[in-house]
Amino acid sequence: EGASPITFETWLRAAEFLLQYFRWDKIKAQVLIPAPKIFASPEGGVDVTWRTNEYSLLIHVPPEPDAPALFVGSFADGETREGALSTESLNDREHWDVLDYLKKG
Repeated sequence: EGASPITFETWLRAAEFLLQYFRWDKIKAQVLIPAPKIFASPEGGVDVTWRTNEYSLLIHVPPEPDAPALFVGSFADGETREGALSTESLNDREHWDVLDYLKKG
């Protein structure tokens, strides 16, 4: 209640980002990542989450079309990472940070 609806454009940007990311992981890193859980965020964005015994990871795609996706994650040993990801093009350094989590699944 009180949450903003997700626009088609935000949903499409999140879906295209995830498809691009899954392809990047398979081709560039040769890793098949597990399927995430996807939720609406209260302000009209899309939250993509992975949780295992080894890590938790959240990628938030905001409703603003030019805003980067944000990620925050933590490993079981207490190490945490956070940063921003372009939803338009994949940057190797940023995406390797996120892949570190997904490889531990």
